[in-house]
Amino acid sequence: MLEIALRGLPHAYRDVSAPDGTTLVVAAHGPAGGIWTLVREGAKWVLSGGCPDRASTSIRISDENLWRLLFNALNQPQAEAAVEIEGDAALARPLLAARSVIV
Repeated sequence: MLEIALRGLPHAYRDVSAPDGTTLVVAAHGPAGGIWTLVREGAKWVLSGGCPDRASTSIRISDENLWRLLFNALNQPQAEAAVEIEGDAALARPLLAARSVIV
């Protein structure tokens, strides 16, 4: 379920300009967790599974908090408290505002 919900990240980052090769790694720990990488390629962001050798920004979050974030069950202060960010914190902001469901 998380993998499907994360497919909205390229859309959430559509207005974020960054040099080619800029990477954001999302690492969700827990039974439904995994690691996904968002990479700037040309004029778009591309999502893939796994982790690159080097990341511009890494985000660590529990699988439970990640689904809650993406399904609008965390408010902004809760979302900020739920993540550990390493690297460029500005690159993490669009993830904290991303939603995979519209109600």
